[in-house]
Amino acid sequence: MGFDVENRLLTKARQGNVQAFEELSGSYYTKVYNVCYRMLNNPDDALEQAQETFIKAFRYIKDFKGNSSFSTWIYRIATNTCLDFIRKNNKNKNIVSMEQATFEDITVKDRLISSMPGPEKIAETNAQKAAIKEALEKMNEKQNDNCTPGFYGA
Repeated sequence: MGFDVENRLLTKARQGNVQAFEELSGSYYTKVYNVCYRMLNNPDDALEQAQETFIKAFRYIKDFKGNSSFSTWIYRIATNTCLDFIRKNNKNKNIVSMEQATFEDITVKDRLISSMPGPEKIAETNAQKAAIKEALEKMNEKQNDNCTPGFYGA
């Protein structure tokens, strides 16, 4: 779709022309669906949120100021719609009923959550310790005693 055609359709859609909005949104439907699918990794949820994106876009098309392109605006709506969907569903995923007999629906990720530091944090901590040890070894004995009284169990 050319820039002039898009602007003409956008102007008509902002005036309430449903057919112009349908034509405009039709050219972006696949791209919006793909944004939703990449964020949600579920075709049914992506379809639902893509539809919700276009409902919101139609509802607020009159507020579109044109500071960005229509594609940027519609993709931002899609992203925010998917983020809202994720937030809403994550709240419900962590709730476990006391009457639940099994915990098979708890994901592997939920079972793997640990308070232990990960490999990156361990590597970072070890690097910091090594740097401190190296700096202390470079100091003369008097400087070292002033910095680390009792550090080595003395």
